[in-house]
Amino acid sequence: MIISLIRIKQRILVAFFFLMVKINTCFSVSAITNDFWPGLFGDNISLYRKTKWFAHKYNLKFLYRPFVHSEELCMHRLEIPYDSDQEKRYSKKILLKNERDINENADALYVCQWSTQLNDESRLEMLTDLDFVNNIKSLIKPLKPVIIEFLRDRISVAVHIRRYTGSEESTYFFLEDEYEIDDSGVQSPKIADQYATDKCYRAFPMTMRFLPVKYYVDQLQKLYKLLDDKKLYVFIFSDVKNPEEIVRCFEKYCKEYDIIFDCRRTGNNHKDFVVEDFWAMTNFDCLLRPASNFSINVQYFGNHKLIITPGDSYWANGKLIVDNVKITIKEPQKMAASSFQFNHPNRDLERLLKQIF
Repeated sequence: MIISLIRIKQRILVAFFFLMVKINTCFSVSAITNDFWPGLFGDNISLYRKTKWFAHKYNLKFLYRPFVHSEELCMHRLEIPYDSDQEKRYSKKILLKNERDINENADALYVCQWSTQLNDESRLEMLTDLDFVNNIKSLIKPLKPVIIEFLRDRISVAVHIRRYTGSEESTYFFLEDEYEIDDSGVQSPKIADQYATDKCYRAFPMTMRFLPVKYYVDQLQKLYKLLDDKKLYVFIFSDVKNPEEIVRCFEKYCKEYDIIFDCRRTGNNHKDFVVEDFWAMTNFDCLLRPASNFSINVQYFGNHKLIITPGDSYWANGKLIVDNVKITIKEPQKMAASSFQFNHPNRDLERLLKQIF
């Protein structure tokens, strides 16, 4: 009898605890919102994801500020919108500089900025907290379903080649030294002996976001050989007006391989297919990406079995050298992933590739 009463008391306490958690969630003392950021879609997704993480971890009310293309996502219908009336409910507004400054009982509206610092623990937890990951995936889904058709008898590879820098004037600047004009006036690939010229890439600091086509060709050739010459379907995702030029470049240097290349054939540009491309890329078997926040987030939300990413880069004799290229394998039935140096494949990598392909 006494044991039964103790158990009943324990159950009541547990129920009370979860009830209090629910009440706190509904009536948070502090709130947080994503700052207005004039950057591109990938930058804003990174900021939104970070802000949502703080709200999740510290039980803060999240107030949503729209950003470029967010009206095409489920969050636009499901989130509580930020407005001046919401802001007045809190005694102070704080531009958040560091995660350690958060106090959920401060009666404050925190503004998460692009520069707001995450602690090391949160960087890992954002990747492994399944409740958070599944919730934010549901919020970032497009309102209109994205349908993409694959060649099912081939391993699919999404290649993201970014060129748009954020201003119309410099959108195609980085194509100039990768292509040359032949006598007929038609652009033809020029990637034979170097990644890029000093003039082209030193003029813009974010070299790893705007990698030359030669880098992607090299990695794709290595991947093809590593997969024991299995047939590939490679789709080139880019923000240039005519991605077929890049496709022809790949075809020229991959003639000996059983690879079918594809891209958007008409109407491509840097602003009309952003959400469609983002979610299409999440569905490929493999992702070959630059250090761009757009495809970094594609990797986070995607179901890829294999991801190839650039590591470090340096200049030597006028050539851009990209070393420490990493290949990440997502093992079946496992949350964690295994990473290897793509420059130096080993037996463990080969074993994993045989398991998943």
